[in-house]
Amino acid sequence: MPTVKLPIFESVMKGVDGIELSDDNFSLFDGYRTLKGGTTKRPGSKALFTASAALGLGVDGLFYWAEKDVVMMVGGGDIYQLSYTSNTPTVTKLTSSPLLNQNTPASMTVDGTNFYAANGGRIVYTPISGTPAYITTTGAPTNVTHVEFLDGYILATNRSNTMYWSNVNAPTTWNALNFATAAGSPDIINALKVFNREIYLLGQRSIEIWENDGTTPFSRIPGGFIESGCSTPYAILEDENSLYWLDENRRLVRFAGKTVERLSTRFDRELQGLSKVSDATAQKIEMDGYVFFVFNFKTDDRTLVYNQTTDDWGEWGKWDLTKAEYERWLGNAYCYAEKWGLHLIGRRDSLIVSELSRNYGYDDSDVVRLARTTGHIDNGTSKIKQCNEVRFRAKRGAGLSDRTPKLMIRYKLDNGYWSNVKEFSLGNIGEYDLVLRDIRRHQYRTKQYEFTATDAVDVVFSNAEEDIEILR
Repeated sequence: MPTVKLPIFESVMKGVDGIELSDDNFSLFDGYRTLKGGTTKRPGSKALFTASAALGLGVDGLFYWAEKDVVMMVGGGDIYQLSYTSNTPTVTKLTSSPLLNQNTPASMTVDGTNFYAANGGRIVYTPISGTPAYITTTGAPTNVTHVEFLDGYILATNRSNTMYWSNVNAPTTWNALNFATAAGSPDIINALKVFNREIYLLGQRSIEIWENDGTTPFSRIPGGFIESGCSTPYAILEDENSLYWLDENRRLVRFAGKTVERLSTRFDRELQGLSKVSDATAQKIEMDGYVFFVFNFKTDDRTLVYNQTTDDWGEWGKWDLTKAEYERWLGNAYCYAEKWGLHLIGRRDSLIVSELSRNYGYDDSDVVRLARTTGHIDNGTSKIKQCNEVRFRAKRGAGLSDRTPKLMIRYKLDNGYWSNVKEFSLGNIGEYDLVLRDIRRHQYRTKQYEFTATDAVDVVFSNAEEDIEILR
C-alpha cells in the first residue's frame, strides 16, 4: 500500500478554470502559505483607538510621523492625532468640522514640521501643535488627489497631466508658474509618488520619472519614460528597491529601475474579471517575517492579497455569518508605529484603529474564517484509487477555556457533492501530538478537499500524505 504526498498546501491558481487544477489549489481565504508550505491563519485585530464606533464613516488614511511619535489619522473628513504614551492610547480630534472628503482614500506626507493631506479637494496642512487649515494661497492647486514632499517642496497633482509644487521651504506659498506637464505621452496623471528621491508620475498608459535638477527645479530624467500605465491611483506600494502597482491591464508589476516585471500571472484572470479597480486601495504589511500586499477593491467588495515572501495569492475578508459569504477585509488603512511596536489598521466601517496581530484570533467579535480548497487531486493518474487513510500535521495544544477548537474537513469525489464535514480536535492545552488522522475510506478518480477553521486560536497545518491503492 503506497503512501503518497497530497498537494493540499500548494499555491493558489486562478489563471485557469478550477476543473483543470490538480496539484495547484483553488482558493485560500483568511490565511497564507508559510515558508515551509503549510497553511496558517491571517492576523486578527483588536480595537485600540476609538474616535467613533458609529457605523458609516471609515478611516481613510493612517500615517506614522516618526519624528513626532504620533499617528495622524484621516477619517470622516476630519484629522485626528493618535498617541500611545506609556501604552495608553489617546485620540485627539484636530478639526472642528470636516475639511476633507468622506470615505475617500487620503494621500498624506510630512516635511518635519507640518502634516499634509488631500483626497480630492484643497491640501490641508497641520502644524504638529496647530490647527488644520486649507492651503488657499493664489496658485495653490485645487481638487488635489496626491501630495508628496521632496527637497523642501510640497508636490501635488489633481488628476490632470500636470504636477504642481510649492515654493521651496515655504509650504503654504505657491506660485501660478510652479507647474510642469507630463508631456511624454498625452496622458492623465493618476498618481504621484516620490521614491528614492525620484518623482514618479503614474499615468493611465505611461509613467514618467522626474528629478530635482537644481535649476528648473524639476525635469524628466534621461530615459525616464515607462510604457506601462497605472489603473489603481491609490494602490502604489514600495519596498527598499522597487515600486509596485497594477498596470493598465490590471496586472501587478514591479519596477526596480530598469524593467517592468509582471508578478500576478496566477491571478491575472481574477484581477481582470473585477468590475472596477480605480477605487482600490492597497497596503504593504510586513510582519512575522512575511510581506503582504493587500488590495481592497471597494466596488467588488473583495480583498486580494499577494504574499511576496512565498510568491502566492489568497483572499482576506470579513465572514458574514448570516449570508455565509466573505465581504472585503475590515482594514481600510495601515501603518506600522515603529516606536510602539504596533501594526495598526483603520477600519472601513467606523472611525476605529485596531492593532493587527497573530495573537488575536478574531477581528474583535468577528470570526476569522480560514478556508483552503484544493484542486481536483488525481495523484498522477485518472484510474480509480482506494484511499485508506490521510494524515497531516497540525498545531496542537491550542485549547480554549470554554471548548476545544476544531479543524473541519470535507471532500468532493469526482467533482460530485461535498461529503459531510468531519471535525478534528486541535487539542486541549498540553496536548502535543502533531499528527491528525482521517480514516474515512473511499474510492475516487479525482478528489477535492476543503479545510476550514473558525475558532479564535492560532491554526497551522501542513505535510499531508495518503495511503492509497490503485484499483483499475
